[in-house]
Amino acid sequence: MSINRLLSPFILKKGPQNEYNQELQKHPDAERIAFIDETFVDPSYDEKTGILRPGYYSIAAVVVEADDIAKFREDLPATLGGINYWHTTDAFNDQGLKKDPNPNADPENPSRKYSPWHVHQNIRPMLDTLGRNTKDGQNIVTLNFNIPYTDDPDERLRLRDAARAEAITALTTHLTHADPPTTTFVFEKVKGGDQKDKDTLNRLQNAGVIPSITSIFAEPTDEPLLWAADLLAWASRHLVNATTLTWLDDSKIKARFLDSHVQTELKTLNVRPLNQPSPRIKLYDEGTYREAGTPGTRTEIEATYRAAEANGTPVWAGPDKKSDRKNIAYRNAKDEAMGTPMPAEKEFELAVGRGYLTEGQAEKFDAEVATSSEPMDPETKESLELLATLRKGTETKTPVKPEQIQQASTQQQVHRPQINQSHGGVEL
Repeated sequence: MSINRLLSPFILKKGPQNEYNQELQKHPDAERIAFIDETFVDPSYDEKTGILRPGYYSIAAVVVEADDIAKFREDLPATLGGINYWHTTDAFNDQGLKKDPNPNADPENPSRKYSPWHVHQNIRPMLDTLGRNTKDGQNIVTLNFNIPYTDDPDERLRLRDAARAEAITALTTHLTHADPPTTTFVFEKVKGGDQKDKDTLNRLQNAGVIPSITSIFAEPTDEPLLWAADLLAWASRHLVNATTLTWLDDSKIKARFLDSHVQTELKTLNVRPLNQPSPRIKLYDEGTYREAGTPGTRTEIEATYRAAEANGTPVWAGPDKKSDRKNIAYRNAKDEAMGTPMPAEKEFELAVGRGYLTEGQAEKFDAEVATSSEPMDPETKESLELLATLRKGTETKTPVKPEQIQQASTQQQVHRPQINQSHGGVEL
């Protein structure tokens, strides 16, 4: 009987009844696994200053070869003497030095958040462990800059869910089509359940955007390699949020940053020193901020910021609230992403991942595809049926007004929907 390379003492101590242990037992032939975590910043509006700040959604993946999983997993808890849980944000906030506010808390056995090792000084050795155990190409971060602002909390959550679905679409598409491919993914369980992520992955597989994959949802108490993804997401957040390079660089962590919409590598984030454009120039006027590709998702979202500046609302260069100078990394990466043409194929993939067409896409579908009376071959009919299903999910609110979409669309080439034979879909 061959040895399951995915197991190690940390997992085996959980016992045979542990759900995650059982999942790993089912997939001994996995050649490599991507461990997934998230970080995000919602767009925000400051009523005191009248400043609108954009946000982003990021999915971080640490890809580990099967032969390296056991050692890497055991190295992480051993870094701090055998810990059983890690969360970088809690360490950064020195939660381990604070008293657990729970009146029923046992001082001898604090809750996970208030574990004594959650202190700022322990972040560096944990990042060093990540750096020692990974090589170039194993740390992947997808960045989704395309989230419009809204003051409606329900709509804000919907837009965040859409951004996450797009980031997952980009990551799984990239890794399943890489050489060699990754087809096994371990996601950290999220509050509120994992059904939305499962639905996203099912849509992508059913539409043929990605091949059949193995997806496992686990608690970070069961899998230390999710701590590695948490560390990568946290350090990347400090680079994107505040142009802080040292957390990644000093631990020799080689991260590849991908734009979620075009899935090309954002090389500006790995240039040293980072370029420092003036943060005070107007961001969204036609001469400064050029849109590229199809007038779908990105056009509609950028229209909200373009319209805001046209109405005299200051738009910050990034999410940092203290100094616009700290938004240099965000600004450079977003400018690089938006300067890259977006293939119609990617627009289709994002729609599948989200589970609905944007309102602009739906209008084009209704006007130019759904009303067509031309004969269709079976493949085209199947594609149109899929788009019709996505069209049904479009009936949601949007902060973008039709005239804003039209204004933004006139500033780039209008792309007419047509059958995309290479993808078996419709160019939106």
